[in-house]
Amino acid sequence: MPRFLAIAALVCAGLFPIVVIVSWLGDPRQPVALVVGLALLVIGAWLTVTRRRGRRIVGAILAVLGIAFLVWTLLRDIPALVIMIALIIGAVALGLTALARSADDDAPAQAWTPSRPVLICNPKSGGGKVVSFNIVEQAKAQGVEVVTLQEGLDLEELARDAIARGADCLGMAGGDGSQALVAAVAVEHGIPFVVISAGTRNHFALDLGLDRDKPDSGLVAFTKGVLRTIDYATVNGKLFVNNVSFGLYASIVENDSYRDAKLQTTLDVLPEVLAADTDPYDMHFRLPSGEEVSGSIVLLISNNPYITDGLLGIGQRPTLDSGQLGGLVITGTAAATPTTPSDESTQSRSRGGLQRFTATELRVTSSSPEIAVGIDGETVHVSTPVDLVSHPKGLTMLVPPDSVHVARVRSHEAEGLAGVWRLALGRT
Repeated sequence: MPRFLAIAALVCAGLFPIVVIVSWLGDPRQPVALVVGLALLVIGAWLTVTRRRGRRIVGAILAVLGIAFLVWTLLRDIPALVIMIALIIGAVALGLTALARSADDDAPAQAWTPSRPVLICNPKSGGGKVVSFNIVEQAKAQGVEVVTLQEGLDLEELARDAIARGADCLGMAGGDGSQALVAAVAVEHGIPFVVISAGTRNHFALDLGLDRDKPDSGLVAFTKGVLRTIDYATVNGKLFVNNVSFGLYASIVENDSYRDAKLQTTLDVLPEVLAADTDPYDMHFRLPSGEEVSGSIVLLISNNPYITDGLLGIGQRPTLDSGQLGGLVITGTAAATPTTPSDESTQSRSRGGLQRFTATELRVTSSSPEIAVGIDGETVHVSTPVDLVSHPKGLTMLVPPDSVHVARVRSHEAEGLAGVWRLALGRT
């Protein structure tokens, strides 16, 4: 069945460009309007982001004109548009179904039940999800010892005290920052860790395959859970489960006005950063290729790479056990110089753009003794140099059985067109 669905998806994808070409042959003005619309939209969006006041208004007007051109292009041939939309929906739906069905062949996970589980709850996290979903009462009903984090108490100390009392499994009901702190203690003592997604964003829970809309559903891990071994990463020895951001994002979040006016704060900071002729964040690092990079305005290092392509799921991590850090760097006007034994004297060259890379470790240096970084969404200052290291399969998780299947399906879906092609050819 997966192979048949994959072939059908490829047929839909192959018919799409044929319909587009036939439509354009019927009205040659369409491709011209499409190019003009895209150009106006890109230029307008760039002016809106990088300029202030009057020029920002001009950019918004150009962007609206670009959208108008694109809409006009699409509406010139309604029958062709309907067929194209149907082919796109068919290709994506059939492809995703094929990849999801292929996940059914993966090996089952190992079941395990702790004898003395302890769950630490942050009642203030996520706007009070611990209370609204009755996490404490439900956990106690399942025989789980519950510890409530109160003002003035140290989270790591609570976790270590639980282990001293004999806990053989630690859980945390809270946000990603709290998850990382308790996970670090679990790693230190070699016991499984349970995530209850009671935070605001819960990106870690999402990539684990948990239902973020029903935090209490994660409690089944304590009684009917299965073991799953994943990677964790550290920044200067501190464990993180999602990502560490340098540069623009860290400076925006650090701004006092960010929490009350996120969009306005971002629009205020961007023009200054993008217009800078020098390195605005004074951070330097070497890529796995040997390239020395300076002048970066954004550097994002994640515990396993994020999806930036594929059929769906952009912004998620398809796997948490690749043994790799994911890297994304946006470089401005400052230089990036390839450094090898034969060309160490090569002059810096100006360039901008976006690069993706993977690495097992990375060192970020700066002339400043400290640098602002965002660790799992919280901005802190860390000493330089900053060392980021992947720890493959160093964290043992105890998760609900259905979350494993959800995570596997997402992993298969992340293969995108390459995965559909593989299935169509009958390759395992």
